[in-house]
Amino acid sequence: MLFVRRKERSEIDEIIVSANKVLSRIDTVTGEPIKYPIKECWCYYEKMSEQHASNPRTIIN
Repeated sequence: MLFVRRKERSEIDEIIVSANKVLSRIDTVTGEPIKYPIKECWCYYEKMSEQHASNPRTIIN
């Protein structure tokens, strides 16, 4: 499970990262995915699972 924290907001959005560097945010109201370019909308993502506890944060340039 991946989550993203954007600089301009304190909320954490559930995301799905695809191979072509486009991520899909799940709209919490409609449940529909919202796709947007990685570099425009967020500065880093946190891997919020025990499986990735050894590397909990990855910086995205």
